[in-house]
Amino acid sequence: MATVSTVAAVKRALLDEIQTLAIASATAAAPTYVQTEYARPALDKLRREVVYFDAEMRTQEDTEYRLNSGRRRRFNLWDLDIVVSTEILADPELAEARNFAIVAAIEGFLADYPHPVSWPNAPVASGALWVRVVGYEVDHEDTPDGFRLVETSINLELKEHLV
Repeated sequence: MATVSTVAAVKRALLDEIQTLAIASATAAAPTYVQTEYARPALDKLRREVVYFDAEMRTQEDTEYRLNSGRRRRFNLWDLDIVVSTEILADPELAEARNFAIVAAIEGFLADYPHPVSWPNAPVASGALWVRVVGYEVDHEDTPDGFRLVETSINLELKEHLV
């Protein structure tokens, strides 16, 4: 088991898994690969479709402690957000549809592989027990250059076991 938090390894591995997903939708002629970044990319490196982790992470108050043979074991329940950002020229419906196609691919992946140790391309072997989707927040705005920006924050829970 891990002795320090596995959250950084899980975040990196999840982005690696998302990068391998060919995400198709009615708004794309062929499956495309989205840009993935650990944190919000700089404006000069930002593409029209990007997935990144929000800077804020929290542990929930119900951290569980157990004693086992004189050594304390800790279970953390992390609350973190992964952001899916899409920009499409002038059409809010298309931007939202494409955004939701990417969100659905991420949620589908986590439904199929809730345990990071079983991730096919970037398994996380130590400490991370599961990752699940618990909610969404969607934001729409128009950009100065005429694009419609849709950002969906996917709220995730990560449970980890530390010794």
